[in-house]
Amino acid sequence: MKLKFSFLIILFFLLTILALMNGPMDIGFSSIFGFVPTGVENGDELNIVLNYRWSKVIMAMTACGGLAIAGLLMQTYFQNPLAGPDVFGLTSGASLGVALAIFAQSSLFQFTSLELNFLGFGIEAFAAFIGAFLTFLLISVLSLKFRSKTVLLILGLLMASFLSGFLSLLVSLSNKDELRDFISWGLGSFEKLNLIQSLFMLVAVLFISILVFLMSKALNVFYLGEKYAATSGVNVKKFKGNVILATCVLTALITAACGPLAFVGVVAAHAARAFFKTAQHKILIPGTLLIGANFGLVVIIFLSFRFSLPLPANAIMGFLGAPLLLFFLLRKEHKHL
Repeated sequence: MKLKFSFLIILFFLLTILALMNGPMDIGFSSIFGFVPTGVENGDELNIVLNYRWSKVIMAMTACGGLAIAGLLMQTYFQNPLAGPDVFGLTSGASLGVALAIFAQSSLFQFTSLELNFLGFGIEAFAAFIGAFLTFLLISVLSLKFRSKTVLLILGLLMASFLSGFLSLLVSLSNKDELRDFISWGLGSFEKLNLIQSLFMLVAVLFISILVFLMSKALNVFYLGEKYAATSGVNVKKFKGNVILATCVLTALITAACGPLAFVGVVAAHAARAFFKTAQHKILIPGTLLIGANFGLVVIIFLSFRFSLPLPANAIMGFLGAPLLLFFLLRKEHKHL
């Protein structure tokens, strides 16, 4: 296990350096770590690295790592390997909350653009949390009635579709300024927050991940069934509340900051189980976090390629995430044959 973690950590640092160096303007290695570059007028490299690239890279690793943890929690909570924030509608619920916040700000406070200052970001994050929380509660209630994992998955997809349809209706009724703001946010981006806000997000996700890590034993037991967890001494009611809270906070913060990001919440947990070959959450939690962060860095590297038009983050995540998810599903199916 130590060797596998070492590999992921080394890969993490290599991808971070590569992501910081690549972009429209080539950056010297020394500038990445804050050294004043030689031969560059007015320290342009240093300004780009500190004010743009570090915030983008930190946000990518934070967002994808946080969604990976949220996906792992949902898969354990519902005992469903396909559960994830986007699959079960949490991302759609959070998106609906953000959309309502954007439109409310535009109408009530006459904001004409989506500015993620602390106040604006706070409003959107709170609205996203309410949307994700209500969606999670509804899915939890349905899971009590429909025990089949397949039926629950279909219900989750229906929930996501319903919320997306309601969101489309809301967008169709918006004015051009609201529409521009929402479309810009909905395409997905790691560039909306500044360095201070990105660091705040990093600390928040790491703090929640540590709290989740402390629940490792309870997660192991709960994955075997709710009744088994209750007979093993787990306070099921408190445990479920903690899982719901952690999942919704992670999904809400990241969705509000970056837009609705797809696939990473499901793919990273599958990749961690396949890579470490264990069901122990003490290993899966840091492993999933690292794999999610590395996935985010790979997305940033792809986005740094000089395409004729800038691509949204969700486009790259779809191109990378969908084949990976299909690979893990086919691999699992092959093992059962």
